[in-house]
Formats: sequence, structure tokens, C-alpha cells
Amino acid sequence: MTKSKIKICPICFGTSGSWILLSFGVLTGFLEFAEFQPIIALLMGGTVVGISYQTRGTVRPLTLLIGFGLAYWFLSHLSWTVFGIELVLLTVAGYVFFVAPRAKSPHYEKTKQLEEKLKNCC
Repeated sequence: MTKSKIKICPICFGTSGSWILLSFGVLTGFLEFAEFQPIIALLMGGTVVGISYQTRGTVRPLTLLIGFGLAYWFLSHLSWTVFGIELVLLTVAGYVFFVAPRAKSPHYEKTKQLEEKLKNCC
């Protein structure tokens, strides 16, 4: 079995995936917006906090401010266009925070070797 080079936090994936699925359900008419709006808002906020946690220093408060503002705007203007924008932004954020740093790490090859040794140790 091969392991993916992408290591995404399962909580981040579950949180983001949940509000994406709920938003999709609202847009297709299967779910009532008024009923699911608070849940979607809570999950979007969790995604913003998760993304902000990946940033460092003085950028973190700015990430929170912009992220909460965008989440509020996206939810209050939910449409297929906004949904598409959300998917693109999540994909970019996923790449920036989970794929790019791992591939660019100077210790990537050493870490990969150690992971292989640990996998075969027992």
C-alpha cells in the first residue's frame, strides 16, 4: 500500500467537507437554508480557525479577520458561483498549507527515509 505525500488533518478535512456538503445540499434544494445556516456558519468558522492556526506571527489575526469576513459574506450570499469560489479557495489553502510545505522542506527526504525505517521496524 502506498501512502500519499499529502498529510491533511482529518479534523480539518471533516469540518470543511461537512460545510461544503451542507452548502451543496442547500443549493440543490435538499436542505432548508434557514435550518442549516447556523451549522454551516459554525463549521465555516472552524475552517477559518484551522487555516489561521497554520499561519504564524502577525499574519494570524489578519487571517482570522479576513477569514471570518469572507465566511460571513459567502454564507449570506450563498449561490453556485460563491460555492465555486469556496471550492477554489479551499483547494488553494489546502495546497499552500498541506502540500507545498512538505514538498519544499529541506528535511523531506530524511523524514521519508525515517518513516520507511519505522514502518519496517516491528
